[in-house]
Amino acid sequence: MGIQMKRVYLVLLCLLLLPDAQATMPSKSATNSCLAAQSVPPSVKWRDISTKEINSEDDYKDGYDATYYIVVEGKEIGYAEKGESKAILYDRNIYPIDLAQALPGFEVRPTELNPFVAEWGMVMDAGSRYLCISFPFGVLGQSGSFQMNRSAFLIPVNGEHGRRTLFSASGNIGSSLSNAASVPEDVRAFIKQREGCEYFRGEIPDPSEKQRMQAVIRKINALCKGTDKALEELKRKYASNTTVMAQLNQYESKIEAHPKAHYSN
Repeated sequence: MGIQMKRVYLVLLCLLLLPDAQATMPSKSATNSCLAAQSVPPSVKWRDISTKEINSEDDYKDGYDATYYIVVEGKEIGYAEKGESKAILYDRNIYPIDLAQALPGFEVRPTELNPFVAEWGMVMDAGSRYLCISFPFGVLGQSGSFQMNRSAFLIPVNGEHGRRTLFSASGNIGSSLSNAASVPEDVRAFIKQREGCEYFRGEIPDPSEKQRMQAVIRKINALCKGTDKALEELKRKYASNTTVMAQLNQYESKIEAHPKAHYSN
């Protein structure tokens, strides 16, 4: 094998061994939405995870005790400890907090996580999904104006592969919430409806699941109908508003005419 060919193989091997953090790294909008535990901006979708049924298990895995976990869509999500080591758990994998990768622009390390006061949820942004654990930044983050100081951990949960990357962030969410509040009500209402439409368009089940199929079709028909016209009218109304147009331009203009949107039950 020639030297040049060996170099090519070496480069390819290095690329294969590189972590996929860059490809799955949360955007600034997704990170702010996680910190705020709400959609910031409205184009990013936040969904609460119910914490009504909390479990615990000693010697859960690798010597860690799962002091707090919940089951979501068949996956165990929570918090674990092993002596001084703290970790996030997802789908039977342990992610030590000390090894979390700080996100650019949010490099301040999170304060200690109390899972019982944290807000657990999913953040959806441009086709990517992240488990989010959002909590106050220490004691200061629990009172007065300091409540705008938040910490968070995020794990990309797209796909079926095993190990994932744990990201961390800390920051003040005041300006993000102000920017979100500046989005007009009719635009926020459209985004909420359209995000619901997009979600169910991506949830078409196997044809054999007839009952589930009918339920999804009903949701699509209810949420998607009229959004093409609404988007066109909003773009015309807010053509000179760059903030609003940046939100609206993320959406396809003709989904109702798209074959993917034509379903019948």
